[in-house]
Amino acid sequence: MKKKYLILQLAAVLFLASGCASYYMNKGNKEFETASYIKAIKHYKKSLDRKDNTEARTNLAHSYRLINDVKHAEEEYSRVIQMPNSEPINIFYYAKLLMEQERYEEAKANFALYLSKEPNDIVAKMLLSSCNSVSSFKRDTTLFTVDPVDMKNVASIFGCVS
Repeated sequence: MKKKYLILQLAAVLFLASGCASYYMNKGNKEFETASYIKAIKHYKKSLDRKDNTEARTNLAHSYRLINDVKHAEEEYSRVIQMPNSEPINIFYYAKLLMEQERYEEAKANFALYLSKEPNDIVAKMLLSSCNSVSSFKRDTTLFTVDPVDMKNVASIFGCVS
């Protein structure tokens, strides 16, 4: 008799926990659709605290990316791309975030992985090329110095002077 009640209580707790997760997931989706990304993040986190969900994890990563929280977005996308049914575009976003953090070698590997799944993406090809050539842009920055020019008697260069 006690086992029956214990099993019933356990089933009720599991049902309520999964119900709460979907409740917060739905609230997060509504906030996400209206571009209230900060509110959506709060709901997705609550949903993920109760039950790990690919859609919630992906939308959490998108929300962080769309508010330009690079650190948290990179962390979430690193989890999202490990999930078995993750879409290839998530690899692209992850690689772009790595580029923003100047982690070019990791970004190159992820762009290559993305291009193996989406070989016709021109933007990804250009970004991969940028990762390969970024060192050449930083090579000669100390060769030049910029000195200020004293321009007396010039009241305004950008507009009319009355």
